[in-house]
Amino acid sequence: MLSVLQYAIISIIDGTAVQPDDTYKILFYSLLGLIILSAAAWLIYKMHKEISLFFRNTLSLIKKCTSKAYVGLKGLLTGSIAGFAYSKEQDIFYSTLNAWQRSFGYSRLYDEAASHFAMIVDSEPVYFNYDGKKWLIEFWKGQYGMTTGCEVGIYNTKRPAFSTPGNFNETFYDSAGDEDMLYISYVLYKNGKELFKREGKHWWLTGFKLGEFSRPSELAMRISITFKDKAMLHAYIEGMRETGYFSNELAINGYTVSFLFDKPRSPQPQSRTKEIEDFMQSYNKQNCDIFKDLTQDYQRTSSKLVVLRKQNPAIFNNILNLGGTKKIPYKHGVFKKMSY
Repeated sequence: MLSVLQYAIISIIDGTAVQPDDTYKILFYSLLGLIILSAAAWLIYKMHKEISLFFRNTLSLIKKCTSKAYVGLKGLLTGSIAGFAYSKEQDIFYSTLNAWQRSFGYSRLYDEAASHFAMIVDSEPVYFNYDGKKWLIEFWKGQYGMTTGCEVGIYNTKRPAFSTPGNFNETFYDSAGDEDMLYISYVLYKNGKELFKREGKHWWLTGFKLGEFSRPSELAMRISITFKDKAMLHAYIEGMRETGYFSNELAINGYTVSFLFDKPRSPQPQSRTKEIEDFMQSYNKQNCDIFKDLTQDYQRTSSKLVVLRKQNPAIFNNILNLGGTKKIPYKHGVFKKMSY
């Protein structure tokens, strides 16, 4: 039909005569075209809702299937990744109850290794005995790569101590089981200003604020822990005293003890030398500055991460691995959706 119309138009332009047969053909195909257009218009009118829905679904499908950033960041911000989830209310990442780290327990060697992975943090282990087990409740605060954060971890064991070079009577602790979790709450302050707070019954209560750079000395935690019974409370208080806390620094209400963790009373890891700390903190601050510079025009963390992934994939991958040194494959389906 188009070829006939083109021929007719060219003939008119050229001034050549149009044959009678061509005239009938033009009229026939013009009429046929009007019928087809009318039928199409009628179908669109009758089915406009279905057609609109089809195109919306198609565009949505294309968006989901062609954008790795969309899929990955949706999982990161609505579910868990490497044992962590995201809180929109406080704009922080935090550990889930069944994080993969739970199966690895705790050893002092972990703290010794932390500074070599750009984690410059104050640590405060408190040891005590209760119910036939050795217990450890430890607090951490400081800079975890590109995040400022803090932790309270609960561990226990019946294992005997073992010797390691430079760390005598070292004990490996298991993460507290569900029956040994305690109710914990804390507020993290930076230079006297509240940064975020967390609470809940947990074995490892954490919080990490992305893009925030801090020195451990700038941070303080106001911590409260509720114990199972009076015997456990007294055993823990004795452990706090042995760590270097005085009775007047501990507020007791029932089975709950509250205190401030600002300057550590216990010896810090030997591996955290001034040279390593300065180097790693320079690296951490550089990454935080890059993150802020690239994302300064965006408010939502999801938007910031999309921009960061496009502009600096290396730093973006560091965020995906915030759970530790375990590498996380970045592909469709790696994120398990869960509520928080």
